[in-house]
Amino acid sequence: MKIVLLAGAPGSGKSTQGAALMNLNAYIKHLSLGEVVRDILKNSEHPINCKYQALINAGNLLPDEIIFAILDSELAKIADQNIVLLLDGYPRTTAQYEQFKAKCGLPEGLIHLEIDEDSLNRRLQSRESGRSDDNEKAIAKRLDFYRTTTKPLLDTMNGATMHV
Repeated sequence: MKIVLLAGAPGSGKSTQGAALMNLNAYIKHLSLGEVVRDILKNSEHPINCKYQALINAGNLLPDEIIFAILDSELAKIADQNIVLLLDGYPRTTAQYEQFKAKCGLPEGLIHLEIDEDSLNRRLQSRESGRSDDNEKAIAKRLDFYRTTTKPLLDTMNGATMHV
């Protein structure tokens, strides 16, 4: 399996573009860890929900070991190894990237969706996703994390990046 990272700020359209690319070719699959986590959080009895719901609602990320265990579980479910997997929203930190490389090797590439701040804020304020972390305070925290942690990580991977 070839893995291409799909990255961008919250609200940049990662899931939308990942789904659109998947529809273009049967050998492209899209995995959004954010969507997987949100599905887990819908199950009020799931251990992750019980322990981390408030953390996520406040705009924080799950601990690296939890998110990597979720990723590992999702990758194990993919039977067809002759695909290109668009991995949406992971890694977000240098530690996550190092863990990813140790498990999966270097990604085949990186698609970095870029959007200006005004458009991004408009999108985030107006979207009706029903997400528990789509409140003003959580959005600000997620954007700050992206700017201070994820964006610099993406910049270090610049050689493999396609800016869109």
